[in-house]
Amino acid sequence: ITDQRGNVVCWSSAGNCGFKGSKKGTAFAAQMAADVAAKKWSKSTIALGAALVATTAAVTAGIAAAIRLGDAYAKMSERTGLSVEALSGLKLAAEKSDTSLDTLGAGLEALSRGMLDAAVKGTGPAALALDRLGIAVTGADGTLRKSEDVLADVSAAFAGMADGTEKAALASKLFGGAGRELIPLLNQGADAIERDRRLSEDLGLIWSGSASQAAEDFGDAVTTLRAVSDGFFGQAAQFYLPVLADIVEGAVLAARAILTLGQAQDRTREQSQD
Repeated sequence: ITDQRGNVVCWSSAGNCGFKGSKKGTAFAAQMAADVAAKKWSKSTIALGAALVATTAAVTAGIAAAIRLGDAYAKMSERTGLSVEALSGLKLAAEKSDTSLDTLGAGLEALSRGMLDAAVKGTGPAALALDRLGIAVTGADGTLRKSEDVLADVSAAFAGMADGTEKAALASKLFGGAGRELIPLLNQGADAIERDRRLSEDLGLIWSGSASQAAEDFGDAVTTLRAVSDGFFGQAAQFYLPVLADIVEGAVLAARAILTLGQAQDRTREQSQD
């Protein structure tokens, strides 16, 4: 059996099927060889189909996971003030330090709030911590610095500090409740985090703002579609519930009647035996 280009897909022969001598040339031997070849082709086709189904499922699952990640980046960017590009560039470094994306987002959100308070009011836990580390929240022109730049400075400072109570306290002041969990990431240092960012870029892990927004829009559309589906089935359930209740009640009554009839027949049988 060959494909359309003449390449052999599978084969069999009379000798391969156990025929010897002149029996190889019989019509029966040819039929058996053809049947064996056909079965081989069938098995290979089924195996290929199963592989294609598995591959399609894996690709679909991978794309769905990527869309959810892009949606998460978009929402996290809104909460933290960091660009989607910056957030996706931090993910690899965070994973290497066993820091979840949610923890990273919560910490960066707290840092952004603390930086704003420090710049506007000049007070607050973050202002004290940044002053202790010698890190400015505003640039030479007086504008608020980017959170990712301040994060790099904090990481560089933490990499040179010994672990202990002071470092944990500073992390909590800067990153809120996520501070202590972010210490392994910060201890890597700014250079290591930048290397992971460049590696993420090479691996195609950096998301653009437009792609992340498209993922968020898709996720919102799926949520809306799910709500429409829930509404449809909810209305259908409300419409048919009285009918279904009557059917169930009728089934219960019928079951009771059958049970009563069976009990009556048993009593009649016992009386006749007496």
